[in-house]
Amino acid sequence: MNHSLKIILFFVLLVIPISFAQDWTDSNSGTTQMLHGIFIMDEQKAWIVGGEGAGSRGHPILLKTENGGSSWTEVPLPTSLPSTTILKDICFNSLNKGWIVGGAALLKTENGGISWLSQDYPGNGILNSIACLGENKAIAVGFPASSSDGIIRTTDGIRWTSGYNPLDSTLTRIYFKDRNYGLAVGQNTILKTINGGATWGDITTVDDVSLSGVTCKRTDNTCWLAGWGRNIYKKIGEGAWIAVDASPLDTQQGGLFTDIEWKNATLGILTGEGILLESGDAGTTWNFASTSVSSPLGLLPVPWMYKTKCGYGACYAIGSNGLILRRGEPILVPQRGNLSIAQPNTPLWTVNTPTTPQPPVNCPTFMDDCEAGYHPIPEYGTDGCINDYTCVDDSVLSSLNQFGILPQNFGNFNRQLTSIPGLGQNERVNIDLTQNDGTQRTFFIELTNKKIKKISSRESENPTLILKTSETTINHIRDSTNPRQEVFTAIDNGKINIEATSFFGKIKLGLGKFLLKFL
Repeated sequence: MNHSLKIILFFVLLVIPISFAQDWTDSNSGTTQMLHGIFIMDEQKAWIVGGEGAGSRGHPILLKTENGGSSWTEVPLPTSLPSTTILKDICFNSLNKGWIVGGAALLKTENGGISWLSQDYPGNGILNSIACLGENKAIAVGFPASSSDGIIRTTDGIRWTSGYNPLDSTLTRIYFKDRNYGLAVGQNTILKTINGGATWGDITTVDDVSLSGVTCKRTDNTCWLAGWGRNIYKKIGEGAWIAVDASPLDTQQGGLFTDIEWKNATLGILTGEGILLESGDAGTTWNFASTSVSSPLGLLPVPWMYKTKCGYGACYAIGSNGLILRRGEPILVPQRGNLSIAQPNTPLWTVNTPTTPQPPVNCPTFMDDCEAGYHPIPEYGTDGCINDYTCVDDSVLSSLNQFGILPQNFGNFNRQLTSIPGLGQNERVNIDLTQNDGTQRTFFIELTNKKIKKISSRESENPTLILKTSETTINHIRDSTNPRQEVFTAIDNGKINIEATSFFGKIKLGLGKFLLKFL
């Protein structure tokens, strides 16, 4: 079949749904200290800070993983740091430069966390949270002190200044959606900045609740809050904050929330008093997360979970007694002739390829960044290692073999995409299919750098291309002895209609159709 439209047309055949579940597993921290803050560097590296405070076993702690959370190593901190210090947050704005805050401590590294040095700041008050914004820019929040109002800021990485908090109120968490738009929350307080923290305003209150978690979803322009109450809060754009009931518990059980995070448009995570909750429907309902350490009632064996963070395909939740839970977004462990997609120590799905066994090679470990409800389909290189993957919707995955599309050969389609004239580097394609029974189905394909990165059974609201055809036409092309010619005939006869949604897209598409006839 022709190298172009076949690659797009075959996706309309993938329609049978399946189900898939993922759990949180205990990523052994090697400590019993309370863990409060986490920063994810990349697929393999992450940092966690904490401390027990008062008590014989208490001391500030800094942990590092370099293998995706499989193991954690304690990193030395300055010996001058008091043993009662509880480190609360950590951030990096480059591979080498980062900060840690907690209590009266403000620590900085310029060598990738190998060593940390204390910095002075106005007031020397209690610091709770920090955000890194640029090469030398960071903002921290906490309790107001004698010469500090609870917000301190540096623009050169050396000197810290205060005087930014219009309320002189206690702030527990700071979050930036980008380098300009940020939110800081605390006791019945929500502050907003739109200029990178230079000024703060838009003072808002919600139900006299102490807030401790804040985040925004870039996918739908919503921001979310979590705090000491049974409700979380969300707002759309610059609208008002709206309470959302997020607790599956009765009123006698924990309803105190500490943090909220979104992995993607639909998967949300809440931490709190002995609980870890998930939403799989964009925040409409919340339920106990399935973990390797939960009780039959869904509660965790620790009094608190303090923080959750997602990035590079993985999610972490941390809390008391050194507990680190890692959500099993599949770690890809590529080998020649075989792809194992598994949580740590928990096989989930294996695809065996019909290739002749070959000696194993040292392949890099990949971690998928697919949204919840999508599976990674691998693309193998000539050395037998995975070099890329496509995220496939649950509802289309199971039909791959049925229609002769083998997952292990999926990369062949991507390699052929570069030969399609008129196809842009980045395209969003809706496929409208009329089935033989007269019903309509719509599918969506997302291309990035001329590679298929996502396949979904749900249409896009802003496609760049719309392809309309029928099940009868697809079957006729697939069964034809000359599929290439049948594609052209179907286009000429109007049985396949491809539309561009923009002016320049229409020009590219017209040129592509013309050139395609000469291939």
